[in-house]
Amino acid sequence: MQFLVKTSLTAVLGIVFATVPMSAATIFSTTLSGANEVPPSGSAGTGTALVTLVADVLNVSITFSGLGSPDGAGHIHCCGPVGVNEPIAVPFTGFPTGVTSGTYSSSFDLTSAASYSGAFLTANGGTAASAEARLPSSGGGVPSGLMC
Repeated sequence: MQFLVKTSLTAVLGIVFATVPMSAATIFSTTLSGANEVPPSGSAGTGTALVTLVADVLNVSITFSGLGSPDGAGHIHCCGPVGVNEPIAVPFTGFPTGVTSGTYSSSFDLTSAASYSGAFLTANGGTAASAEARLPSSGGGVPSGLMC
């Protein structure tokens, strides 16, 4: 089941990428809910997420619980309008799967090709530099959210 983290961070990540110079340290937090899925899932699951952008490093910390069925993955979609499912840009390596509650913390070096999904990397020039240039902070679209 897709978890509720998806569009909850849409605005958060949109603000992070669209308005913050990459050299600034910025911290955003959000409450997660099934109503923020695209489309809304009706899930009773809840959670919190903390996203910190420091230069070219994206730090993600998530706590979630109350899922009606086990989750399958965690990732950030990019780059389109709020409410639209876009391709996976940053997969969450090591995200706890097959669970109905858990925590996750990781950092992603946005200058490293390993931080992006292969499809996103290929669709955006094939290098980490071109993938990072696609991100909103470099004039690309707005991230469409975080999904578990």
